[in-house]
Amino acid sequence: MDKIVYGCKDIAFSPYGTFNLGDYIPSLKWYKRVDGFNVRVEKLAKPLDEFLDGAVEEHRYKKKRKADGNDSTGEADHVDILLEIQRENKAGFPFGTDTMKADMFAAGTGTTYISLEWEVAELLKHPKTMEKLQNESCRVGTRVMINAWAIARNPTVSENPEEFQPEMFCNTVIDFKWLNFAIGVVGLALAKLMYKFNFTIEKHLDMIKASGAAVYKKFPLLVIPRPHSC
Repeated sequence: MDKIVYGCKDIAFSPYGTFNLGDYIPSLKWYKRVDGFNVRVEKLAKPLDEFLDGAVEEHRYKKKRKADGNDSTGEADHVDILLEIQRENKAGFPFGTDTMKADMFAAGTGTTYISLEWEVAELLKHPKTMEKLQNESCRVGTRVMINAWAIARNPTVSENPEEFQPEMFCNTVIDFKWLNFAIGVVGLALAKLMYKFNFTIEKHLDMIKASGAAVYKKFPLLVIPRPHSC
């Protein structure tokens, strides 16, 4: 899986942030066949698609077991919610398996793990800050989940809450600036990592940036996780 993830990071982010002749001169679109871009995409597309198919089928199987009363473990995750949207036709548009897989992989995945990787790297550079964060995580020991979906569709704020209205909160007292999916996910993920693990590195911590549409680490962050107890 690591090979797929890092390969897709290269495909998804690096080419869109670098110069490509075909983007400026349509007659030179063939250049992508020469510089290896198309080859990398074709090489990664099949294993990635198979991985996502497997994840979807695994969740469908677990749902069936729960419906039969044979499985009562685990909470609903992102894939479970997507399957529910598909079953109950809540999307309002054709929501097939390919659309679901695109949401699973592309909807904030790259920016989320890239941000998380940089944050962990910075904490490793500043161990006192990491210790402070771990202590705070132990002190709180819980989490608060905000239902941003329901807030964005609040009928007391708008007469047509299901319609696209970015300005719907402009004339209200509701402070909506924190209702950001990526920030919430990254913050929760980082807090969980700090709560559960201590991280160390064996080699020099390299902070070199790679160019692209997203600023990710040129060399992947390799850490040694050990259980952390409060």
